[in-house]
Amino acid sequence: MDPDLGHDEMRSDGRGVPPRLAVRVAIAALAIAALYFALTADQPAQLPSVALQQEFVYRCELFLVVFYGGLLAGTPVLRGVLGGLLPTEITARGARYDREQVSGGLRQAQERIDQLADVVEATSGHLARLHKRVKQLEKRL
Repeated sequence: MDPDLGHDEMRSDGRGVPPRLAVRVAIAALAIAALYFALTADQPAQLPSVALQQEFVYRCELFLVVFYGGLLAGTPVLRGVLGGLLPTEITARGARYDREQVSGGLRQAQERIDQLADVVEATSGHLARLHKRVKQLEKRL
C-alpha cells in the first residue's frame, strides 16, 4: 500500500491505476462512445413517437439508452475487474452479489482493520516510550 495515497485512492494492484481514476476514465469513455453512436446512427424513415417526431430528441434518447445501458452492464464488470467481485445476477434494480462473497470480503476487511489496529497500538506504545525517553534526556540537559 502506498502511504502517500488515502484509503479512497488505494491502488488496485499496489502500483497500477487508482480505482476511482479507472472508473472516471471508463465512464468518460462510455459517454464518448454513446455520443458517437447517437450522432452516427442511421435515422429510421419513420421516427418513433417517443422521439416526438424530432431528430434531436431521437438522438438524445439513443445517447441515454446506450449510456445508461452501458453503465448498467459495465459497472458490475468494472467492479469485478478492479475488486474481484462479480455479480451473480443483474436485474432492472441493479446487480446482486453472492452473500458468501460479500461476507468473505467483509471478513477480509475486518481482519485487515484488526491488523491495522494492532499496528497502531504497537506504534503508540513505541511513541509513548520514545516521548518518555526524550523527556528524560531533556532533564539531563
